[in-house]
This record gives sequence, C-alpha cells and structure tokens, in this order.
Amino acid sequence: MSRLIKSWQRLVLAFFLLLFTLLAACNRAAEEEAAEDLNGPENLHDTAWLVTSYENSVGELVNVLDGTEITTNFSQEKVDGGTVYGFASCNDFQGDYSESPENNVWPGTDLVLTTQNTCSDEIMDQEQEFITALVFSRQWQIDELEMIFTKTEYDPELETNQDVILVNFDYTGEAEALEKEEEPVLPDDGLEFTYTFDDDDEEWIAGFADLPADYDEALYELDSEWRELPDDIEGYGIYMQGHNRSDDLFMFLKREIDGLEPGATYHATFLLVLASNVPPGLSGIGGSPGESVYVKVGATTEEPLVEEDPTDGWLRMNIDKGNQASEGEDMINIGDMANPNLTPASAGSYELMEQHSSGRDFEVTADEDGVVWFIAGTDSGFEGLTTLYYDTITVVLEEK
Repeated sequence: MSRLIKSWQRLVLAFFLLLFTLLAACNRAAEEEAAEDLNGPENLHDTAWLVTSYENSVGELVNVLDGTEITTNFSQEKVDGGTVYGFASCNDFQGDYSESPENNVWPGTDLVLTTQNTCSDEIMDQEQEFITALVFSRQWQIDELEMIFTKTEYDPELETNQDVILVNFDYTGEAEALEKEEEPVLPDDGLEFTYTFDDDDEEWIAGFADLPADYDEALYELDSEWRELPDDIEGYGIYMQGHNRSDDLFMFLKREIDGLEPGATYHATFLLVLASNVPPGLSGIGGSPGESVYVKVGATTEEPLVEEDPTDGWLRMNIDKGNQASEGEDMINIGDMANPNLTPASAGSYELMEQHSSGRDFEVTADEDGVVWFIAGTDSGFEGLTTLYYDTITVVLEEK
C-alpha cells in the first residue's frame, strides 16, 4: 500500500511540476510580447494612436478636452502609404498619408470630415484646431509608445530653423483596415431618367422658399440659370445661388414626369452630380457653409409650389420637405454641400461630387394621368452665400 501511495505522490508531483513549467513558459511569452509592444512600432503603417495634445489657433500646445477623445489610424494600402483616418472629437475624418526616408508625413493632402455631427462650440473648435494641426504637419517621429507631428519654422530670435510640435500621440496598437464607402448602386431594371444639361435646362424649373414674401433682392442675391460649368469642368449645368438672410433658405429645382402607369407606386433612387466649392470642416455664421447646407431629393404627385403663408407673410413650400437636416414625407436628406474632393487650401474652386439615395426606401405614387414631379434642392442653416451647379440629375423608378 505504501508503495502505491508513494507512486501516486510522485505522479501528483510530476503533474504540478509540468503545470508549473507550462505556466512559466506562458508567462515568459506574455512578458516577451509585452516587451515587444513596449518598444512601439517602427513606422506609421497599420498603427493606431490616441491624441494627447495639439497646437490650438493661437499657437499653444493644449491637452485634449476632458471627456473627449481624438484618435488617428494609419492603414497601409501601398508600399509608402495609405489612408489616415480617425475620430476628431465630434466627427470622423479621413485622408491620405505617405512616408519617405526623411520621415515626412503628409496626411492632409485631401483630409476631410466624413460625418456631419454637431457638438458644442468648444468641441467643434477643438476638432477644427486638431484637423488644422494635422494638415500642417510635415514630419513625424516615434519614440517607443509616443509620437509627435512637427513642422519646421524659422525662429528670428535664434536665427535658425526650429521644429515645432503640432500633435502629440500615444500608441494604442494595430490599426484596422478602413472600410471604404460603397459606390452608389442604381437599379438596372427600372425606368431611368437622366438629365445632363448639355444643351439646355431640360425643362427643370428653379425656385426659392423659406424667406419673406417682401424680401430684399439685393440682400438675398437669388439667382439661377443654365450656364457653362466653372473651373475647367467640362460641360454645362444649372447654377443656383442664394444668400441665406432668413436662416432657413431653400433653393430647389423641379420637373414634371409623365407617361407613367396611372396610380402605380414606384420606388425612387436619386443620383446627383453637383459642383461645390466648399471643403468639409469649415465654420460659418449660424453653421458650416458645407455641413449645414443639406441636399434633399424627392418626388410628389402634387406639383411643388412656393406659396405665401398668410400667418407670417413668408414664402413656404406646399409639400412636406422637412426643415434643414430633418426630412419630410416628400423629400429625404442625402448629404450636404461639403465637397470631399476639396481641402481648406482649395476652398473656392469648384469640384464635382456625388450625392445619392442608394439604399434608401423612398416611394411615390403617380396620379391618375401617370404624372409625378421630381424635386432636388438645398436646405440651408448657413447664414451666408451658397452657390452650386447641378451637373447631372438621375432618377430611377422601379414599379412596386
């Protein structure tokens, strides 16, 4: 019996020795991995960072506001660069980056905000200041788990060039690949109506609403016409202009469509190609000239008309378009006038951009004569001058 007990004790001892050896090996592997992470990355590729401080509008390095977060990620898509993206404390942003043997970083060549959230003035100011600092950064330097973005400035007192820190980062790990926005998908089995305005306005009618009936023409600067597209953009389009003195200006185009099945209900998909001269991320009176000018589309049985409201003497639409960012029964919001193809440095120059309702559920029922009205417009919360061109309008109707 004693021999059996001793054999059992030896087995138990061997088991615990083996278990201890395995645990020690796991601990060493974990410690080695932690030590490897502690060294930080060697370059920007596929790295994720948390911003700790940035240069503000008066040139001071300030900490990120308590309760807010700014992140920056670098997703490698080619040998020397890829996409930089992150969260700027209120909105997501995205752009390109490249790195050279001289440790130059250029994330701001087309850095844009990709969402249109509205936060407090303090947070919005922080976001704009951080984006500006990121755009003007020229060099990066990684020191284990920390990184700085800098630019070089001449110091007149020292009479020499000095590196100025614009952004400080803490390393948080590996960045995930950024999911690209899918291209708009137009139905291929519906009735397609496409207007390119190559020869004329193609019977689209312009109008303006949400302003006093006795408005001052000189103050509101309303204008619309078919004309050649600007800034070396080939072709023609319909130009729209208005100064939002009423804090709620709606500028629109409408067109009658006939020949449909009387009483039939259709699913409508819209694709607009617009020329805008406003980059994302700008601030303005009452709101942004880009993100606060909302693009809307719709279709109705009733002709969209501008009528004077007898209760306040203002010109209002007779259809339900919603108001600014909100949608109505007859119109939906598909974006805004912030052009992702522009940067603050290229503000004022027109570039084409697309806005679409692909994936949205919007229906319209033709009247007894088989007629509906298409309408597209901008609903502004920006209290300044908005100008744009409609280059192409496409609507696809699928009978339900």
